[in-house]
Amino acid sequence: MSSRASARRPGPARRWLAGALTACALAPAAAHDTWLQVLDAPAAGLLELAASTGPHFPAAESAPSMDGLAASGCIDAQGRAIALRARLERPTALILRTRAEPQAALSCWIETRPQRVTLGEAEVETYLREIQAPAELRERWQQQRRAGAPWQESFVKQARLEHTPQAPADPAALRMPRSRGLEIRLLGDAPVQVGQALRAEVLLDGQPLAGQAVQLLGERLPLGPWRRSDARGQLEFPPLPLAGHWLLRSTRLLPPETPEGEWRSRFSTLLVLAP
Repeated sequence: MSSRASARRPGPARRWLAGALTACALAPAAAHDTWLQVLDAPAAGLLELAASTGPHFPAAESAPSMDGLAASGCIDAQGRAIALRARLERPTALILRTRAEPQAALSCWIETRPQRVTLGEAEVETYLREIQAPAELRERWQQQRRAGAPWQESFVKQARLEHTPQAPADPAALRMPRSRGLEIRLLGDAPVQVGQALRAEVLLDGQPLAGQAVQLLGERLPLGPWRRSDARGQLEFPPLPLAGHWLLRSTRLLPPETPEGEWRSRFSTLLVLAP
């Protein structure tokens, strides 16, 4: 192949971005995800994590509060539970700490208490697009809008992190379901690597959830592909084109039970690292 032809061939990252652009575009965000990331170790035997919230990963605009946490924890590669405690509130990060060496393989998670929000009509349209809401929910919203009822929503956010600076011999314990509500976990025992596909499962209250939309975003790529879980709650993303942090994100939205009731949603993220 000539050097000119080689120059015209797009690289993996460009092909990934081109594919994502066919499905969505950057726009003002109404859906704000929450995710966990590992910080530099403050001291030997301690590991610090940051819980941040923002419209476009990895840009953070706010953070959960200490009082807003309903649950948090970690587990190591042997399946041992380790406490994860909030230590400090910052404008764009809630700092949490656990007793573990920085090179230890861990799975950590947080879940927030229910919160409430009211959205305007334009915000709702953006929100439904950003979470890939199914047609029946969009139609339900149109009925509500025509009736003059405002959008009121109660939501819970769950964030999970798979921290594997050194690939464990068996990551099965790290990938076990850990919380109620909506959860994303990796499948198989393969480490996360550039050039390898990601297989994941979506769970609702510990059971596989079919038909759930999940997006994969990279810290260096502003857009990513969407997939819907199959009848077993499973899905697969194309091979990762770049090293770095990758975020799987999903939102499950339920309509009000009464005409004047609240919409109910659960946000879920899973952060992994491709070294």
